Order: sequence, then structure tokens, then C-alpha cells
Amino acid sequence: MVNFNIKTYAGCASAMLFLVFLFDGLTSRLFAQEPSESIQHFLKLHCLECHSSTNKEGSLDITALSWESISDFARLVRMVDRIEEGEMPPKSETSLSSEAKEKFVTELSSHLRRLDQERIKRDGRAMKRRLNRYEYENALRDMLNVPWIQVRDMLPEDGELYRFNKSGEALDVSHVQVSRMMSAADYAIRQAIIVKLDRPERTVKRYYARDEFSLVGNFLPRENGTLPDRLSFPVLDSHAQPEVRSGKAPRSTAETREREAVGRVSSIFSDAGGYSWSQFRVPASGRYKLRFKGYSIWVSGGGIGRWFYEGFGDAKAPLYHLPIWHRPNADEVWEGRRPEPIGVYAQSSGKSRALGQFDFGIEPTECEIEATLVANEVVQTDGLRLFRTRVNGTDEQYVNPLATEAGMPGYAIQWLEAEGPLDNEQTDSGYQLLFGDLQLMRIDMSETTGLIVQIPSKQAPTPIAGPPTAIGTLDTTDRQAPRLNPPGSPNLAGQQRSPGAGPRRALGASRLTDVRVEVRSEKPHEDAKRLLIRFLTKASRREVEQGQLEQFLQLFDHQYDQGVGFGSAMLSVYTAVLASPGFVFLEEQPGRLDGAAIAMRLGL
Repeated sequence: MVNFNIKTYAGCASAMLFLVFLFDGLTSRLFAQEPSESIQHFLKLHCLECHSSTNKEGSLDITALSWESISDFARLVRMVDRIEEGEMPPKSETSLSSEAKEKFVTELSSHLRRLDQERIKRDGRAMKRRLNRYEYENALRDMLNVPWIQVRDMLPEDGELYRFNKSGEALDVSHVQVSRMMSAADYAIRQAIIVKLDRPERTVKRYYARDEFSLVGNFLPRENGTLPDRLSFPVLDSHAQPEVRSGKAPRSTAETREREAVGRVSSIFSDAGGYSWSQFRVPASGRYKLRFKGYSIWVSGGGIGRWFYEGFGDAKAPLYHLPIWHRPNADEVWEGRRPEPIGVYAQSSGKSRALGQFDFGIEPTECEIEATLVANEVVQTDGLRLFRTRVNGTDEQYVNPLATEAGMPGYAIQWLEAEGPLDNEQTDSGYQLLFGDLQLMRIDMSETTGLIVQIPSKQAPTPIAGPPTAIGTLDTTDRQAPRLNPPGSPNLAGQQRSPGAGPRRALGASRLTDVRVEVRSEKPHEDAKRLLIRFLTKASRREVEQGQLEQFLQLFDHQYDQGVGFGSAMLSVYTAVLASPGFVFLEEQPGRLDGAAIAMRLGL
């Protein structure tokens, strides 16, 4: 292990550790095997006049090159290439015959090849390299048992060589890289602490589509041509409910509750915020079971059409309405003709990530997936086959590519049921690795010691506009007119449409609460040493050296003596460990890969 001295928890100090370690790797030595006398004689006769300590043309001093150094080995290879191509020696060198040059190139190439093969036999082909950002994320997830963390985007882009991002020659190390790794490690450690601090009870709760405002809020159409991307409509037993859609009938009743559904005919792909199950906001990061019920449907065409007018200015008036065959008629819904694949996504801060997929059958189908969710995320469902409508460059804009003259496919979703978080005996293993059996306790925010972590707020997010009641009449205020009413006329529910009004959202903003915590320790130095030995062993995947242990203990003592508290001092040490060469760099033995080496190469 390279000797280094840690005095403080700072990015520049850790950056120096990386650079010292990297320099040591680049100067790894080949076997000490001098070339033959004929090679040395050729170099002396034809090369040293221009490339020696007294005359370094091209910054090349052949006398300073080591046959044992990997970095010099590369220069020797380039030298052979230039001689073989006739670039060296210069054309003025008339004493060199082509036979002598060919003999030298062959002999030196063979010598270098032999050195390279011996090095590969001893050290293997792979260079010592750092983890790329995907591997680093997976390593933190595995180390601390926090599989939900997403930290790779916190790190700089990895270099690539031959389109691979696992080449040691392309994966550089800088103070920026080290600083970002320390930030990512700090975040991952705090997530492991939160698991121990804030763990809600496992619950099972069902959320009905008729209660999801982002779905029912679009029952009534607009007339600006963009509606098909967001259109949803009430469905009961594979049939339409025009009275519910128009607001003349309650959107949900106790008698039909378990049979009610909301239908869609196009996806929300690239339509951020189209709709989400905002009623269920993930209470704590972890594993959850998500169950869905729904089925496929077939929707007639000839729906939302175009109004034609006569006159100008104040005299302008609607003349007639022309239905369009590729627009869905939400008042004519039938049983589906084939199963429809449904994708499930987690959404947070405008970003979505895939969780899984399943098929809704022609008959009502219950489907289940198990997924890792992050606190405060919401769930989205989307028809994978149902493309968004497209602008096709003709007079008929926004054409559904799956629409036919007989109609178009869609799906109806009834409810989402969420169960979790799914805890087991390993749930808090990350905290156990960090602090063992030491007690974690909340302390007052006014304290100057301890750690600050962020947990989901227990207060429900305040919606921009609250969802309608579970059973009642759909509020049509500020909605646009149904498809057969021209702009400016009353809608079927008797409400006047406000110009430019659109559907209201029920999505609330994510909220986190700051909490200050401390880890109680009666014997700080002894506990730090005991915990650090175990942590270092797992992080470096080998037995801990005494010198290495002492260096990190010095960092703990330095931080603890400044009065930051036991937990904060240990966080500094653990962060330094997770950004140190022993954790960040891959070191493999030559020969057949064992299970650990394979797992490391796969980033597991």
C-alpha cells in the first residue's frame, strides 16, 4: 500500500492519494532483461548521436530509457515503428543497409514481444484502473445495501477507448473526479442512515383510477387539436359512460366501484406530466410490490373533429362540425381485440425510469411487479404499443398511427395497489456496517454536533388543485366544451368554458424534512477502530494493513477533536475510504478469473 498522510477531510488530500497511487501503477516494472549486444550496438552506431543525454532531438534520450518500465516500453515500440517505416535514421545516414535495418527491427520486435508476454503472464492484461461511474454506483449500492441510490450522474462522464468505458487508459483521475466521488459516497452513507432512522410500517393500499385527478381531469375535451395526447375517458365493463364523461352522472358509485376504469388510446411518451398516480407518493426508499388491474379496449373513431366558420370579426360564427376518423370517440368503447403491453415507470423531478412491464388481457387482468422505489417518487403507467399521435404534414393533423376506419386500440386501467416497504433482516445492514449496534438518536436541530439527514415529510403534499371526492359529480369548472359544442357555447354540464383554461393538476411537490441525528458512543476511539477495521476489510476486499488503519484513524481523531460528534467524524472517514484507491481501483491477479473478479468486471 502506498504511504500517504491524511490530515483532513478534504477533496485535495484525497486527490493526492489517487495521483500517488496512479503514478506507482504507471511505473510498474517489467522483468529486468537487457537486449542483446547486437541491438545495443545498432542503437549506439545509428541512434545515440542524435538521441542521447547531450543531444536530445525530439526530446528522446535512449540512454535514459529503461527496459524494465512499462511507460518506456511504449516509447521503444514507437521507435521500432518509425525505423521500420523509414522515418529513422534520417536519409543522410548512408551506412545503414536495408538488410541491417530489417535485422534490427526483427530482433528488437521479438525482444519487446517477449518482454510483453512475460509481463502479461505475471500481471495479466488489464491495467490497474478505477471504477467507471456505473461500477462505482453499483459498488456503493452493494456496500451499503442502498439499491435505490442513483449517483452516477453526480460523477463526470467517463472517458472511452475503442467505445469501451472500462479501459484504464481512458479512465483518468482528477480532483474533480475525487470530489464528486466523495459527494456521492456522502449521499449513499446518509441514505443508509435514513433506513435505520425512518422506516414506516409495511402497508397495503389501493388507489382507484377514478380518484386520480390527472386521469379524470381530462374527461372533457379541448378543441385546440392537442387533446388526443392526453385524452382519458370513463369505462365500465369495456363500455363507455357518456353521462359520466359529460358530468351528468356521478363519476363513481359504491355499486360500480370495483368495475370502474379510466380508458386511454395513446401513450404519454415524451409527454412529461401527462399523468401519474399522484395519490401514492413513495413514503420511504425500498422494495415495493405494485399491483395493477385493467384490460384492453377498442375505441371507435370519428371523435373530436373540426369546426368550420363563416363570417369575420364579430360576425364570425360556427357553421358545421366535421368528425375526423382518426380521432377517438370516447363515447363509443368496446371490448379489446388483443392484449396490450403496459409499462410502469417511476417519476421524480420530471424524470422517469422504467420499473417493469406486463400485459392487460381482453378480460380484466391483475398484474404485479416488484420494484425498488425512491422516497417521494410517484408511479406512472403507460401503453407501450400506443404511440402518441403524430403531425403527418397533411391537412389531417395529429394522426394516431394505430387508428383505422374501424377504430383504434386502447386500454382501461382500474386501480393501483401498493404494498411496502418490503423489509427483511438485511434492510438495515448498511447501518450495521457503518455503526454496528451503536444507538442512532435524533437530536435538536439547534445542536452543533451530529449529522443532518433528509427524510420525506410526513405532511401530505399540497395539490395545486385538490382532486374531486371519491364518489360524486365531476367538477367541470374551467373545463373546455365537449366535442360537439362550438367554442364559446355552454358545455353539457351547463358550465361556461373559460378561454385558455386547461385541466388542473393534483401533483404536489416533493417535500423533505431536515433531521439532525447522532450516534451514541461511550468509547469513541475504540468504537471507531473496531468499526473501521470491518468497513475497510469490506471496502478493500482484503485484510487491513496496520499502516492503512492508522492513517484513517488519524482522520477520525482530527475530526472528532474539532467537536463535530462521533457520527459526523465517522462519516468523514467512511467518505475518504470510499474515495480512496483501495475502493475505487480494481486490482486483479493474472490467470483465471474467480467469482469476485467476474463480479467486479460486471460492476456487481
